Amino acid sequence: MIPGIEQPSSSSIDLRVRSLSQLFESFDPSPFREKALDPAAHRYILSCAQEFAPHTPLHLTVHLAESIHEQIGVVVEGIHNHFRLEAENERRELRRQMRIGRFALLWGFLILAACSVGRSLLSTYPDALAGFFAQGLVILGWVALWRPIEMLLFEHWRQRDQCRWLERLATIDIRFVYFGE
Repeated sequence: MIPGIEQPSSSSIDLRVRSLSQLFESFDPSPFREKALDPAAHRYILSCAQEFAPHTPLHLTVHLAESIHEQIGVVVEGIHNHFRLEAENERRELRRQMRIGRFALLWGFLILAACSVGRSLLSTYPDALAGFFAQGLVILGWVALWRPIEMLLFEHWRQRDQCRWLERLATIDIRFVYFGE
């Protein structure tokens, strides 16, 4: 908290819905409480949430047509289920990426070792062409480590952040405001 500056107690994401088909994926044959959110609604809610500071309390205000007010339980359950499943999928993908990254890192070190051995063998030849290839092998060995290191050190932060946001949205406080037809 910054001294002298009042911090908001809660931040609202506003969503206006005339029918449940605007909110939930229309091609999904599941009942509403198990349906996936419409991709546009998912992107909108997630991008709005990510505009706020990570620890700012959030709530989703759904402006709903009065004719569907009896289905608010379905809406709440459907939104929470959607983001819970998305968070589980993102965690699963993160674990898969980390497993691939560790495997790729192992191969990168093996390639680096092979390139180092090749460089040592080439360094016994005194001509310039052998020196050129020896230097190329060193570069190739380090390049083989580039992508695994990028995956393990940098890319997983984006996925972890995405998981945290999806987990927050899986339990977001949902409020309703009704409007006439």
